[in-house]
Parts: sequence; structure tokens; C-alpha cells
Amino acid sequence: MDSIRMLCNKAILMENGSITKKGYTEEICDFYMSEYNTNLQDLFIASPDKSIGDNFVELLEMRIIDKNKNPLKSIFVTSEFGVLVKYRIIDDLYKPDLTFLISTNRNENIFHSVHETKDYSTGKKIYIAWFPANLFNDKNYIFTLGITTSNPLLIHLQKSISFSVSEDFNSVTRQNNYKGEFHGVLRPYINWEKL
Repeated sequence: MDSIRMLCNKAILMENGSITKKGYTEEICDFYMSEYNTNLQDLFIASPDKSIGDNFVELLEMRIIDKNKNPLKSIFVTSEFGVLVKYRIIDDLYKPDLTFLISTNRNENIFHSVHETKDYSTGKKIYIAWFPANLFNDKNYIFTLGITTSNPLLIHLQKSISFSVSEDFNSVTRQNNYKGEFHGVLRPYINWEKL
């Protein structure tokens, strides 16, 4: 997708040999990412025949959302986004907390985070893990949720969803004319100070 954006300022989108859309490259790429990119369709919603959890905790929903808490179809390096986690504590015998691991689709572990909720009462819970803009590079990532009790150690459930981050050539992390690939699994915006 990045190569197409750099190639020229006009583009066409074809499906089954027919032109379905034409216009400015940015618009066509954005349309393609929102209508045809299925990477973010890997969300989880529980159903009677599809349940994840144990006798103490059940995952109800996990999805990627935008800053307005709406479902997100495409993520750019400049996007702020979150992962919404909805679960139910069935039995308050344990103290389940939220953990996640971000990794690449090449099994490179990037970072791990733990959130002690301190809310262990039975019932539905909803939390959002927010990720700032200008953190991820233009790569494919995996968000692996774990709901675990630390003492005694008990992993109630694990579930992964994948997401792709696309380039934005207007990103603050591209403050020069360089249009090539940025190295590294992350690409955070760093404040520089001139002395």
C-alpha cells in the first residue's frame, strides 16, 4: 500500500477485472483499507457455540476501536486507537487482572503490560487499553490478551487479535523528505532538544 501511495497522485481500484473506483491515490488507498482490508475483522464476540474462559472468567468481546470508541477499520501510524475488552467475572474466588502482549506477526515480542483492576466483584467489566499515535511502525501486529490471577497463578483465558498499521506520509515521525522504509518494530515520536 505504501508503494502505491508513493507511485503517483491518481489511482484506480479494480475488482474482478472492472474498475470500481478512481481518483486521488490517498482517497483510493483509504477506501481500499476501509472496505477491503480484512485484518481488523479478527475481533471476538462471544456466542453460545464460541466461548473463551474458565469457570471464573468469560471473555464477551474484544475489538479495536477509534478514539471515539467506534469500531476501527484501518490504522495508520498517526492513529490513536484502543482495544476494548469486555468480560464477565462469574465467581469472585479469584482476582483476575488484565495483561496483554504486543508482538509482530513474525513472533517478535515487543512489550507486555499488566493492569491491576482492583475490581473483582462478579458481573460484566469493560476496559480499554489505549495506544498513542506515532508509536507503531507500518507493520502487522498481534494483541494477545490474558486475563490472569497472579497469586495463586491462574490463566483464566488468552485470546489474540491481529491488526495492520499503514504508513501516513504526513506523520510527525517523517519530518524530512525520506520516503523509504523505517527500520524497527516501533516508530515512536521522540522529542529532540537542541542545546
